[in-house]
Amino acid sequence: MHQHVKHGKFKNSNCGYALVNGIIFGSIYDAEEYCSAHGYDVNTSIEADNPETLKRCQQIAKAALPGLRFLKEQCSELFYLFSDEVKTKAEARDKAKVSRELGWEVHQEWVLQAIGKTSGCHDCMTKITDYIFMLERILRIGKH
Repeated sequence: MHQHVKHGKFKNSNCGYALVNGIIFGSIYDAEEYCSAHGYDVNTSIEADNPETLKRCQQIAKAALPGLRFLKEQCSELFYLFSDEVKTKAEARDKAKVSRELGWEVHQEWVLQAIGKTSGCHDCMTKITDYIFMLERILRIGKH
């Protein structure tokens, strides 16, 4: 069940940043979702909509971004490695099928496993990229 912050706790509930136990969120709503999913009291756990919290979010974001960019790069390398694996396994499957090898169907399983790794890696890259963009947006708040 999703809990909501008491009305009036934050003047601007659309402030675009929130902090829960050192984790930055792009909105108070996202922070509420996190708190509800992890059993935290939304009314005492969420910090947002004040200059000190924004400053802390920006400091954390600035410190976290290099590591996140590194992880994204690592995931990207894995993604291309797994994509090559899909191609190699698909070629082996097609060759086995054409030559009517006994048990060629096992190659299809290997192709599907390689596709699963590629897909999972892509999903992780997307999550990391989205978080990087959110942190970069928070770094720009108040800077004109």
